[in-house]
Amino acid sequence: MTTLTEFRKVGDKLRNWGRWGEDNQLGTLNFIESAKLVESASLVRKGAIFPLGVDFNAELIWPQDNFRRNPVHVMTVDGADAATMAEFLPGYGGPTEKQLLDIWQTPFRFADDMIIMPLQCGTQWDALSHAWYEDLMYNGVPGSAVSSRGAARNSIDQVDVKGVVARGVLLDAARHKGVAHLTPNSALLPDDLDEIAAAQGVEIRSGDTGPAGGAAVTTWAAFSARTGRRYFAASRSVERDAASAVQLSVTPPSTTRVWPRT
Repeated sequence: MTTLTEFRKVGDKLRNWGRWGEDNQLGTLNFIESAKLVESASLVRKGAIFPLGVDFNAELIWPQDNFRRNPVHVMTVDGADAATMAEFLPGYGGPTEKQLLDIWQTPFRFADDMIIMPLQCGTQWDALSHAWYEDLMYNGVPGSAVSSRGAARNSIDQVDVKGVVARGVLLDAARHKGVAHLTPNSALLPDDLDEIAAAQGVEIRSGDTGPAGGAAVTTWAAFSARTGRRYFAASRSVERDAASAVQLSVTPPSTTRVWPRT
């Protein structure tokens, strides 16, 4: 079993703190340079689209006892409201009610809704302020930089400013193992990833991005303290200088951002 001391040694050896300056908030996304964008654009052959987004689902994303709740879908206006509003809204309420009444008194109708959920319920890209150890996040920023108002440092809006367009590498672990999907808590060690890449004839280059495919449950790619060869976690793949994590997850990465957050 890996000890905490060994874990710290691996972290000290492989972390990128200071690599791009003390004020950097992008981490390994710095590997995505102009040449990588040109290379990525040249790879398009068929123009096929592969949806990687996760469906909003009220039951199947998080278990019922998880501290994150599944999405709650609420209709705020629906087709059954028209007659009721036209009958009961006149003379009631304020500007909001008047706005709706003015609409319902015309032939125009519409429906509206909203979703209440933790952002971990949908496809999203974790910022460098999402997780940390011993009160220090990327580049030595204290964990207190994340408050109820959001992340003051290492927030996801840094990614939005940078933009993420790169060569994507898919390592299909499930197919390589001959199964429909990996079982819960499956680990992929560095040797496993090397074997899958070799079998697929794929070379992982500097600035590449991509999830490892074929998982139905969240499974982090593991690191090997025995060899210290690579550390796959929190958007790092040091030996290959990759720009994002090799991660099996129910929430594949995307660049969606609403506001600076973790």
